[in-house]
Amino acid sequence: MRTSVLTIRAHHGLSCPDKTRRMRMLASKHRLEPIPVGSLQAVGPGINRPETTLGTRSAQIYSSTDDAAVAIVNAAGAVSRVGKSVCSNGIAMDLQGRILIANFSLDTDRPGPLQRLDLASGEVEDLVTEIDGRRLVASNFVVVARDGTIYCTHSSWGPSVASCVKPHIADGFVYRVSPDGAVSVVATGLAGANGCCLDAEQRYLYVAQTGRGRIVRFLRNADGSLGQAEPYGPQLGDIPLVESADDLFALPPEQKSRLGHPDNIAFDADGNLWIALPVANKIVAITPAGELVTVIDDPECTKVIAPTSIAWGGPDLMDVYIGSLGTPHVLMARSPVPGMPLCHQA
Repeated sequence: MRTSVLTIRAHHGLSCPDKTRRMRMLASKHRLEPIPVGSLQAVGPGINRPETTLGTRSAQIYSSTDDAAVAIVNAAGAVSRVGKSVCSNGIAMDLQGRILIANFSLDTDRPGPLQRLDLASGEVEDLVTEIDGRRLVASNFVVVARDGTIYCTHSSWGPSVASCVKPHIADGFVYRVSPDGAVSVVATGLAGANGCCLDAEQRYLYVAQTGRGRIVRFLRNADGSLGQAEPYGPQLGDIPLVESADDLFALPPEQKSRLGHPDNIAFDADGNLWIALPVANKIVAITPAGELVTVIDDPECTKVIAPTSIAWGGPDLMDVYIGSLGTPHVLMARSPVPGMPLCHQA
């Protein structure tokens, strides 16, 4: 295993100051404070690999799972499963209340399409299976805009997950499904394209680059296409040059804590961008001022094990849900700041 480190020390400011989010931060009554690990509670026992979670105002939680298209945790904590996907990874709810599923199948011989689940019938349909005649293999995360436009990241063409954590492999991209169903690639050249989200104004699409430890954003054009990538916030940590993703988790704890491989990302109501760092076993956030702060840190893995996603729910959107690779349940705590309402939570 090679453990030489690509150390990138970036500035700690935004590439372009966001006046709207800065003003919201100044006017906010909330304070972004760390969430005590001891306050995290397990909900939804028995979910197999709950990598991505989706909250609702009714306190019902949706989660990706290996054994169904989606797992549903009701307000009482009971778990049910609906549908069958290929390899459920990232999920989102569309404007009609259906679940969009990004399937990630690297290291297997299965495809990685974008699918859509009808919760009432359990029927799963393929939305996008190929780009320019090439079968998708690593659809990662999906987000829906208010106008119905869908954006989905595709991490890499592979052949393995290792391709997603190497900074010099930049074959990740973002594809778009327009409201009329047309499919097009809208961003390319991304190293391990992973989580994505829109800001409150839906002016920018934000994308996590796992292979480079950075968040980038793209200005949305009126037709749903994207402008050029620009960096957002600081470098998230060190990026070791390793042969496989497993090598990262095998590093000594003190080295892992300094790593900056982002997974899923999400905005809270004050414009803080929360970022899951599964190898470092942390949740961090980039504030509107460009400062990187730690929200959850569990170096001993007492409750948090490889966190991969953040979502909010409950009537006040103050319940925060953490998905992960290593726990057979979703973690929940009260958030210091409410989540930014998504389309289905408005």
